Amino acid sequence: MAVTSSGILATLAHISMSNVNELHHAQVAFLQCALLAEQYRYASRLIEGTWPRPNSTVSVKLVLRYYYLRGMIHLGCNDYVMSHRCFWTCLSVPAEVCSKIMIEAWKKMILVQCLLGEFTAPAL
Repeated sequence: MAVTSSGILATLAHISMSNVNELHHAQVAFLQCALLAEQYRYASRLIEGTWPRPNSTVSVKLVLRYYYLRGMIHLGCNDYVMSHRCFWTCLSVPAEVCSKIMIEAWKKMILVQCLLGEFTAPAL
């Protein structure tokens, strides 16, 4: 409630929508605040139709955080297809080591696959 009433969400939304084609810190901060404020539908409406791409100045961690948080927003809206796409993007980002974000994205992707009825057990 405090995040919503502070006005920070609207301010971050305004900043993050200035350039929706390139991934930047304001977009990640907006999604984090929207998730904390449980404003899933509001965030989903603003990011709908966008798929920002990182440039050479963006860290792998920022990319992972953005798509993980975006997946959580879509999950909160019961948009399992987009949620799956976001979590899969987290797992597709080239990285030198497996991060905690990637592990969490894997867990959420399995959950979403079960919700979609598309779960198949991995081969051993």
